[in-house]
Amino acid sequence: MLSMIDNKTLSPRTAIVTGAAGALGSAIARHLHDAGFHIAIVDRDGDRAHALADELAIESRPNARAYALDLVDRAAIASFVDDFHADFESCDVLVNNAGINLAHPDGSKFPLEEVTDEGWDLMLSISLTAPFLLCRAFAPEMKAKGWGRIVNIASRAGRTYVPASNVHYSAAKAGIIGMTRMIAGEAEATGLTANCVAPGRVDSALSSTNSAAIVAESMKSIPMARSGQASEIATVVGFLASDASSYVTGATIDVNGGSFMAS
Repeated sequence: MLSMIDNKTLSPRTAIVTGAAGALGSAIARHLHDAGFHIAIVDRDGDRAHALADELAIESRPNARAYALDLVDRAAIASFVDDFHADFESCDVLVNNAGINLAHPDGSKFPLEEVTDEGWDLMLSISLTAPFLLCRAFAPEMKAKGWGRIVNIASRAGRTYVPASNVHYSAAKAGIIGMTRMIAGEAEATGLTANCVAPGRVDSALSSTNSAAIVAESMKSIPMARSGQASEIATVVGFLASDASSYVTGATIDVNGGSFMAS
């Protein structure tokens, strides 16, 4: 009997992780690699992506390849899809993790009236349009072979009002939750599942851009009275990427220390 996330007893499957050079992305990539997946490490920071690929390759387990990719560039995304297919047979798991946070230099948020057209476009390009393009590129092959997992990283801010969040960030994360539901519904009985993980406050470079006042206010709303760790998010992603999650689709899994308890 297979364990919850063990891919080692199977022919290795391949997972793509975007934003894989950051704290959360690298934790997800490591977790899936430990579970036996080949890993495509995708990040705008090519040097850090290659460093992670080299680190994983040393362990002489499944393959790890790095791809430098700016998710704002639609043509570059199309080229990445071609490059990926030249290196790997197919994509089995797609984890859309890449994201950005836009804030004032002191870490304070942008209220609605200060959100610029450029900021809005940048946020949605990376956090919603790029995941859409990648889902559209890889979902058909998952359906065709009868197995696939799409895991989109959303946010508590896409589920409810979060004082520390910005309008464009919340809009993008709410959008990816809705998009994921549609992908799951349209997949029907093909063997493809699509789900979201919605983290709350997690220790990362992204969350560290918040001001001390925002962090202090955020901590008040967390019943477990601490930030999450990237490894705790990665574990949930690992489950959703596994055979054990075969009856879970269209779901948003909240991982936030109790700061949002949906009805």
